[in-house]
Amino acid sequence: MAGNSQFKNMNAKVILFAKSLTFWWALLFLVVVLNVKLFVDGKEISLNKFVVKILGSTVVGSVSALRGVKEDWKEIKLEIRR
Repeated sequence: MAGNSQFKNMNAKVILFAKSLTFWWALLFLVVVLNVKLFVDGKEISLNKFVVKILGSTVVGSVSALRGVKEDWKEIKLEIRR
């Protein structure tokens, strides 16, 4: 039985490692592939890599979870006015 317990523990570690790799590949995707720009009243605001990750992942995660949004989308536009 002890051997079976070790196998389950190793299996759990492999799953966690795979999820960790997926997370890092997703972050790399956001930094390298996504082109995130922010305009306020027509003026482009400079963004560092951290802000690109935060804004990009928040918008992409939120929009991708919506029904009717295809997995292979090309562009997301978000317009906010007050």
